[in-house]
Amino acid sequence: MIATVNKKKIKQAIQNLNYDWSKYTFDHFVTHVESLRKREMVIVPMQRLKVPAVCVATEISDYIVYDASDIVMSQHHHKLHEIGHFVLGHVQEVISCDDLEDFLQEIKAKSLFRGYSHIYEYDLSIEHEAEYFAYQVEDDIAKVYRLNQLTEMSDLINWQIPPFYGDFAKE
Repeated sequence: MIATVNKKKIKQAIQNLNYDWSKYTFDHFVTHVESLRKREMVIVPMQRLKVPAVCVATEISDYIVYDASDIVMSQHHHKLHEIGHFVLGHVQEVISCDDLEDFLQEIKAKSLFRGYSHIYEYDLSIEHEAEYFAYQVEDDIAKVYRLNQLTEMSDLINWQIPPFYGDFAKE
């Protein structure tokens, strides 16, 4: 099973966000994406999920549920990954608000392993696209952080992103 990633499309989607990475905080970025998409994005932490994160849309808002028991950097990455699904137009199915609580309980109760062998090829492609989106955003954040370090500017971003070694990080 070979997943395809349209890197140009993803980079263009990030560029179309027209975001000033020097102002990056996660909450600021979410607010920016919300304003562009004209939809509220609700970020829901849950302890000890069996999946790192998941996203769903309702008629009113977009939701990202993530494993709050994971390490902070992984939480951040997984939330960016899920934002990537929204920005790249992967989330087409909308559930009713009445079903949201059942959905959240189902996510918490599911016993899924952290692997992709159960995902169909189309789904694997969109997972790789969302992963590449998260990688590119983290790369943009890291570049600004490094520029701030080199120029000794104040208002530094308080963390670094380690290099990514996955296949789709290669050009």
